[in-house]
Amino acid sequence: MSAAAPSETRSPLSGVEVIYPQYHFYHGFINEFEKGISHVKESFFVNASGYKDQSALLQVIVGDHGTQEELLALPRYQAIMPIWMSTQFGKTLGDVKEGIANVIDALKYKERNRPPIVEKIIAWAPYLEIRGDHDPSNKSRFHVGEALSARTLAKLLDNTEGDGVDEMVLLGPHSNEGLQFLRHKNIKVVPATATPLFAEHLRDNLIAYEIDKDNLEFVALDKGSLQQNIKLCQMMDLDPAMHVTAFDKGRKGENVVDASNLIYGDPKGKDVVICDDIIDTFGSIDATVQSLRKKFKCKSVTVMVTHGVLSHPGRANILKALLETHSVDRVIMTDSLPKANYDFEKQREKYPGKLPLIPIAQNLGEMTQYLAEHSYEEIMSDTSPFANFILEPKNKDDVWADFLENTARKDLIVDPKKRESESRRRKQVVFSQGRHKTLRKY
Repeated sequence: MSAAAPSETRSPLSGVEVIYPQYHFYHGFINEFEKGISHVKESFFVNASGYKDQSALLQVIVGDHGTQEELLALPRYQAIMPIWMSTQFGKTLGDVKEGIANVIDALKYKERNRPPIVEKIIAWAPYLEIRGDHDPSNKSRFHVGEALSARTLAKLLDNTEGDGVDEMVLLGPHSNEGLQFLRHKNIKVVPATATPLFAEHLRDNLIAYEIDKDNLEFVALDKGSLQQNIKLCQMMDLDPAMHVTAFDKGRKGENVVDASNLIYGDPKGKDVVICDDIIDTFGSIDATVQSLRKKFKCKSVTVMVTHGVLSHPGRANILKALLETHSVDRVIMTDSLPKANYDFEKQREKYPGKLPLIPIAQNLGEMTQYLAEHSYEEIMSDTSPFANFILEPKNKDDVWADFLENTARKDLIVDPKKRESESRRRKQVVFSQGRHKTLRKY
């Protein structure tokens, strides 16, 4: 999608794109992003450097030559910088966090006789690992596979005093709560979504995937993913009342759903599309899919996710599900993280159609350029050329209540008493099987 002409209320894009070594190995993604910000001609690589009192300042290298002093002589309105918060870019999230803090400090640092390099920072964030599953007993360290809390990340990017990130294009924010933490720190966040690209991919490949459009069923494995599945259904020009199924994980900590967790819809015999924000180990998704295929005899199962986090053994679990157990027909990811891109290169060539990769970088570039040339209010408006690429996450219970009141068909709502009865029956079966196995030992 091409960005619109610059608004008369804002000066044309004049800035510096900041790329630092932390992300350099994923430079192919950055090159694609640059196609979307064609008005920015300069790229600067930022390297760490020591200054007085060990302060977190950096030296900015301009091309092959130049110093920070030379850059300061060239007034810049804004900096466009990437932010990935993921252990795919460092040994720990603490390492990644420190690198980001250093770059922000270098760009916004000022003193009496030294102006800041830029007045404004516009961040583009393909992925921020801000789920709340880190170890609360050890707040000072972040290990591989753990996630930074939204509150900690908001403090890192804090712009309440004008020395942090001003605006951000964030792909697939995990929740409304995490988004609000950032906004409370005076960061104007544009919540981008890959849903239009997923819809385009489905439309273009219905014949290749042997899917009848009218047989599609968009399955939300919990209330948190219901909003995204409704949007994808609508973008396929289908009625969510007839083509959306929803499950509820029930009590906290329960990651696998089965027939007893069904709260709306009927996926029996359908071409199921499961749309979610993250694939991590793929274990819970695979167990869920196997349960659903057994109960509902689904014709096919397609998994579409924005972020391929792919913690160990995620890659092995996906390949097993695709090529051995055949519990899923295809797994579709964007290239927002390098593992999704690089971990399956040989398999994509050998098994076409099993692991499609959706490029997202250029779209993020175009959105970032529009944000830089226009106001935050303009890009967030319903008349924005990127309106379809923005999905403001809502509270999951509010989404469910609104769906029930304004969209759902009453005959497809599962009676809570029936669901509770099915849940008790399932627990009794599990208990009986476990007791039988125990007795066999003796």
